[in-house]
Amino acid sequence: MTKYDINKVKNIALVGHGDSGKTSLTEALLYDSGMITRLG
Repeated sequence: MTKYDINKVKNIALVGHGDSGKTSLTEALLYDSGMITRLG
């Protein structure tokens, strides 16, 4: 199991009703941070 530096770990919670864009926002954040290579 990979060990991560606790000072670099950030936890966030996205709360909203269905179809409010939580997944789209999460994808955009991951894309902008370089964690994923494409949207959609």
